[in-house]
Amino acid sequence: MQLLVLVITCLVLAPYSSGIPMQDAPESLNGKGHGDTSKWEHGHGRGIDAVLKLFGKFGLAKQDRSPPKHHSSDAESLFSQKMLNVFYGDSIKEIGNELDRKRQLETFEREALEKAVEKVSQVELSCNDTCLSLAGLAYRLKAYYFLGMMHHAGLLDILTIETLGNYSAFVPTDFAFSKLSYLLRLYFFLNPRALRALMLYHIAQGDVYSTEFRDNSLASTLLKGADLRFNVYNNSTVTASGAPINATNFNATNGVIHLVDNVIHPVPFGTIGDVIAISPAFKTLRKAVAAANLTGMLKSEAVTLTMFAPTDRAFAKLPKGYLDKLLKNKTELTAVLKYHLVRGALYVAGMPEEGNVTTLEGGALYISVCESEYYNKVWVGGADLTYPDATATNGVIQVIDQVLSPTATRRPGANLGCISTAGETKAKNPMHKMMDNEINVLPWRPEKL
Repeated sequence: MQLLVLVITCLVLAPYSSGIPMQDAPESLNGKGHGDTSKWEHGHGRGIDAVLKLFGKFGLAKQDRSPPKHHSSDAESLFSQKMLNVFYGDSIKEIGNELDRKRQLETFEREALEKAVEKVSQVELSCNDTCLSLAGLAYRLKAYYFLGMMHHAGLLDILTIETLGNYSAFVPTDFAFSKLSYLLRLYFFLNPRALRALMLYHIAQGDVYSTEFRDNSLASTLLKGADLRFNVYNNSTVTASGAPINATNFNATNGVIHLVDNVIHPVPFGTIGDVIAISPAFKTLRKAVAAANLTGMLKSEAVTLTMFAPTDRAFAKLPKGYLDKLLKNKTELTAVLKYHLVRGALYVAGMPEEGNVTTLEGGALYISVCESEYYNKVWVGGADLTYPDATATNGVIQVIDQVLSPTATRRPGANLGCISTAGETKAKNPMHKMMDNEINVLPWRPEKL
């Protein structure tokens, strides 16, 4: 079913800014402790209305903007509703027409936020900065939507009851949640098991401070078998499973909070090889990987890799007869597949604006990133990155719409996909975690929930 996705324009509810600490938030620290949160409002009514204005307005207002059509066929096949139903055992409930669905979501959101904030505020408002739990600190940091989702998932006690232990919460800002389409948010409200998996993946065990954010290091989360992966890139960006960390080390009585720019999603359910083996969009890639005897490498946890993964539609663009010829030539096939692999976990946040990365084949792969206020588009060796940052337990998958060739000539130069109009840079297609069918995400295995 073709579903519409709304572009979330960059209205600023709270003073969040991408990649840097929030201007009006407590300053992030290098050591333990958090900044002064006393200036944050205690009256939560206005805060909830502001959050719902940010979220609900996009669902109901006439001025909603829809993005240009994305490469949805690949995305729908790769992260299909059917796969979600198989792995979760839940069905996506149909709620009338689009307007009905948006109104239902607004009802869910208001109820969740009000209940969460009421529960937290009753305990925490009498506290000063030295006695705040994780829930109280999230409240002071205006992470209302995060609290609402934790409440709806039945996980709020993790943040409030100190005897349960200390945890490190990687908290998406309200604006980060607004980047998810209304359809995906509605899916999580309708499917608590899926929401529970998502939120557990944002909570690491123990106190994990910024001094422990080393490149390619891992932190165990409350979602069994799914670790957060930290990466430190040359552009000074630090990410948690691809989500940029923009403010760190806010201390609570039962742990620490770090603020992230994106919802950390989708959650990893297996290795790169596991994803290729089960995803319906990778039938041709799966066949090619097996023919080149690379399945074992892609399923190994011993090395971290990034795979620029062409879908079946990408392979279908090859000249007639070329694929059959390639599958019969193991040497050439292996070279082509290794040209799609890079050592380490290369998330979009760490990609060079324009530059080369070295592939396992040994050749240089040219990457170009076009960023603007509303769009984020990436070219990889001439191919479009159509679904970004699909985390696996041994790296990350970046889905592309063409098969890359190590012998093709790629001329570095100006990013022709970014068009400057009236001083604003825009891309022809949005590359965001907002697709024509945002419900389509990588599945989590039920036994992990």
